[in-house]
Amino acid sequence: GLEQSSSLNGEALMVSIKAGPTIFPFLGPESGAWRFALAGDVPLRLKLDLGASTLDCDLSSVQLSFLGINAGASSIRVQLPQGEGYSLVDIQSGAASIDLQIPPETAARIRLEQGASGIHLDEGRFLRCVGMTDVFQSADYEENRRQVEIHLEGGANSVLVH
Repeated sequence: GLEQSSSLNGEALMVSIKAGPTIFPFLGPESGAWRFALAGDVPLRLKLDLGASTLDCDLSSVQLSFLGINAGASSIRVQLPQGEGYSLVDIQSGAASIDLQIPPETAARIRLEQGASGIHLDEGRFLRCVGMTDVFQSADYEENRRQVEIHLEGGANSVLVH
């Protein structure tokens, strides 16, 4: 029941995958989960529109330049890449549970724009930037060869970044 399409745009392959029509719009496949594998040797830009769902995403072995997530009442767990380079993560959500796992070798800058949310950061690892109440950063962010920049915007969320 998946709808898929792809097109070549210059050197980039654009792929769209949507859950196909169903009589029961909140049910996925028989197993209860859609499973996808991504190539680790191809640079990726991912945009995910979730609605009310559960996302468990292990991106630890991919070359990720951008991850955009737009979610409603969702549970989101993302394991971020381990390799060298820069990744931008932009998550916009309603009432979601968000768990972002950043590899120990990766430095992060985290910008929070949250409503009535519970925020839990590893404050020994991610220090509040001077003069900014909503920006946290690893001490070695500027010189680290493994960087992730995270922007979290949402309503009543539970956020864990570690």
